[in-house]
Amino acid sequence: MPAKLVLQPLRVEVAHRYQRTTLLQPRPGTGLPPGYGLEKVRCIGKGTNNRAYLYRTSASQLVVVRHARRNSDAQRVGNAVWEFRHTMIAASIGVAPVLFDAWYSRTGTDDQKSGLHLVCEYFPLDMHSFVVHRPFVATPLGDSLRTMVVKHLRTMADNNLFCYDLKLQNMVIKEQPLEVRFIDFGRDFCEWRPYSPGNICLERAPVLSFIQTLAEESATERYGAVQLYGDLTFTVMLVLLSSNIAYTLKQSKAASRCSFATNRLLNFMAPAAQDERVQLSAAHVTLVQKILRHPEIRSMLVHYMGQRNSGTKRCFTYASFFRKKPL
Repeated sequence: MPAKLVLQPLRVEVAHRYQRTTLLQPRPGTGLPPGYGLEKVRCIGKGTNNRAYLYRTSASQLVVVRHARRNSDAQRVGNAVWEFRHTMIAASIGVAPVLFDAWYSRTGTDDQKSGLHLVCEYFPLDMHSFVVHRPFVATPLGDSLRTMVVKHLRTMADNNLFCYDLKLQNMVIKEQPLEVRFIDFGRDFCEWRPYSPGNICLERAPVLSFIQTLAEESATERYGAVQLYGDLTFTVMLVLLSSNIAYTLKQSKAASRCSFATNRLLNFMAPAAQDERVQLSAAHVTLVQKILRHPEIRSMLVHYMGQRNSGTKRCFTYASFFRKKPL
């Protein structure tokens, strides 16, 4: 058996360089076959495209290993490379859990499935369970949660990472000390694309290409296209997250009872959306509406909130992006 090993973070300084390459093989100590030192504890989460398992190393360090589910996008090497790169970028800027290792298995075995495997830092709670099932605990922490999440969204926008699969289930949390991170940066709902002079589409990033087009058409001497590109990205992510949280909480009886009993708003992102709306001009809000009508984002909103609630007006209302009392 190998010596007790404490996993070290994967080097992510050059995360943006991982594009059309094959992924790494697991480093000694992080792989799944027998003899590498990882022992499965239990399954801690099931998503549409992946499952998350808690593992323990030989040094009793708890880590999360993410497996691609059958027929998920991460079973295909092209999509796996994109997700790996997005996850590396998110980890490098501190908005995702620390990444210890990643590799792609072309064929499955008894020990590991085929597809993309990620080994990352363990966060014991997902935000959905925390907010929906423990609202009386989560509500007093609303200000702290909002501050952390807004900082993460701003960091993503400043680093050209745009994720529009933003929901409580894709956020994880530690309570002591309080920390919040985002997870799941798959290809279908996440894009990375630096501002490109002439709007040359260097990557598959249709939404960010569209945002840059709007930014260039609306730029002024005081408000340049590059700044507008980042600000629009941030505002759209804020609206999408706030609206999804409000819609999710509205479906929860426990959350509704807590809101009524405490007379407090459970959507901790609503004040941030309201503050952002106050600072924006009408022209800026119009640009946000156009982005929300983009087919990629529109289809995501329909998927999560249904046809009736996916229009920009309903989305703004759920997000508390109007200057009136929020839902």
